[in-house]
Amino acid sequence: MKKFNVFLIANILILIVSGIVDSPVVNAQIWAHFGGNIEMTSYAAGETAISPSTVSQMTKLWGIGCDDGYFSVFSRSPAVWNDRLYAVGAGGPIECYDARSGTLRWTYGGTMTGWCPQPTVTSSGTVLYLQGDSTNYSLKAINGLTGALIWTAPLQFNLGFNDTAVVCLDEPRNQVLMLENPFEPDSGKLYAINLDNGQVNWYMSKALNGFSFVGDYLVRDGTTVYTGIVQDGSWSRERIGVVDLLTQQLVDTLTRPGETSDTHIISMTLCGDSLAVTFSEGYDEVTELVVYDTTDGSTLWSFTSPHVISGGTACNPVINRLYLPTNPRLYAFDLDQTPGDVQPAWTYTGFDEIYTPSVANGVVFFLSDTNAYALNETTGAFIRSFPLGETAYETTQVAVCDGIAYFSGNGGTCDLFAYGIKQPCDTLGVSLYMPAHDFEWPDTCSCSVTVCNPETTPYHGIPLFVILDVYGMLFFAPGFSSTPEWYTLDLPPDETVVPVLPEFTWPPATGEADGIIWYAAMTDQTMTALWGTMDTWTFGWH
Repeated sequence: MKKFNVFLIANILILIVSGIVDSPVVNAQIWAHFGGNIEMTSYAAGETAISPSTVSQMTKLWGIGCDDGYFSVFSRSPAVWNDRLYAVGAGGPIECYDARSGTLRWTYGGTMTGWCPQPTVTSSGTVLYLQGDSTNYSLKAINGLTGALIWTAPLQFNLGFNDTAVVCLDEPRNQVLMLENPFEPDSGKLYAINLDNGQVNWYMSKALNGFSFVGDYLVRDGTTVYTGIVQDGSWSRERIGVVDLLTQQLVDTLTRPGETSDTHIISMTLCGDSLAVTFSEGYDEVTELVVYDTTDGSTLWSFTSPHVISGGTACNPVINRLYLPTNPRLYAFDLDQTPGDVQPAWTYTGFDEIYTPSVANGVVFFLSDTNAYALNETTGAFIRSFPLGETAYETTQVAVCDGIAYFSGNGGTCDLFAYGIKQPCDTLGVSLYMPAHDFEWPDTCSCSVTVCNPETTPYHGIPLFVILDVYGMLFFAPGFSSTPEWYTLDLPPDETVVPVLPEFTWPPATGEADGIIWYAAMTDQTMTALWGTMDTWTFGWH
């Protein structure tokens, strides 16, 4: 029987290692970047856990930089994919966290110069990251699972001192779209960059096309892109250019009604067949919202706000409702309006500037004064607030994904907050935990496995394999010999924590190592098949 088990274990080991490394995406929901999606609606279409009736149950699940005495701002909103969160804080590298626990999974890159556009993540988990050096930025593609560099684009992008640029996605054509908008007037370009290798597929510029580009981002509808442009050398007269991605040609130009030579585009949101754009006159305060019909380029209606517009618009395309933030009011507009008689569906009055809102399953989130807020989308009624501990930062936004809301604390109590509803144990499987991914003396170190049994009845005699991979040499817990062994568990309903390494202080003079891997997985009682979800954890020391 012993030999038979060893034979089975050899096959189980192959399944565990290959199964974890090649495990498919388990979470289809994604918050790709500031604005959430290619239309910049800031709308979490798949959200089900958060609703007006459950917002009161949200608690702080974790935070970054809480009570550490350091000031850091996460501009825009983090990107979320496959239960991983990607963010860049002022002065730091890009970091990947477990989206539910806040555990740091990996970091990439050196210290930024203080300017830190947030990353963008593709549906397959490639992270697009602008690493800044003064006013120039290198665009890099990072493996979202491992933190490994995939490619660096062959040219730097002159963005000025920028923390608000957004790398936009065109995945059907396997490319990313990026505006380069430097300080120099009339010199902005649009680049299309190959997602596989980082090479430039094509670009558009004034020299090639007779006009230049402006703005931090663009919005895409199929093969059509809407972006800020300037024509005829009038670098301060900004218009919306309609660009065909297949031909790389300007096919239409949308102008602000009553435009002047000093008209500037502030934000754009594509909501179904409508394009919502906010404008400012010169560098004065932003007060005008214009909604265009994208089918023919006509102006549907406009709204001159009695209050300064203080952020980008958001849209729920399911109910065709647009949200306009101002100081100090948030307006909700139905897109079907009568020109000259535009009326809000509701208005919420706050205490300060209201920044770019986000919409999720009947709840509108936004940052303002020293709080994040949640309103009922139907009525505009206040539901609750989440204290930041510091005044909100104007470029930040709440990201909502899979029952968790993420937002910058702007150097307050936490640098970044994750609020959500504590998830029940509802998926059979295991998860590994260590206090960090990199250790040095005198850090506290430990390792444990949490096993979830979502059933109401217990299981008995379940094999749990926990394997340490040290550069290809495998050691089996709990004895850590090369001879296969395992834990045999009796699992009551809910969670069971299995200590693998008891807590200890990392000793001095241990040298350096990285890429050490834990594998954890259960099998059925006969050890003939894997049972439930698996997990892996990579760590090192110096």
